[in-house]
Amino acid sequence: MSANLRAVTTGSTTDSTADARLDGLTPAERQVFVLREAFSYGYREIAETMGLTETACRQLHRRAQQRTAARRRNEEPGAGLGHDLGDLLPAAA
Repeated sequence: MSANLRAVTTGSTTDSTADARLDGLTPAERQVFVLREAFSYGYREIAETMGLTETACRQLHRRAQQRTAARRRNEEPGAGLGHDLGDLLPAAA
């Protein structure tokens, strides 16, 4: 495994955006996600590399996709504010 790949999959990168997106993933999810998304590995290659079944790798990738998508949605401007415009303005008399 290359030093760059090892850094990304173990969470020792200095890129805060990548760190934020990968935070919350298990080490196995992170490894599968990075190998699939960044390096375009097939599930068979990932399974052989990690000593898992292809089915397990597919499931790990799916979970990682869901978690990173949820994080992306939460990072969008205005996400999670939950304020109604009426709550922010004084009541009209």
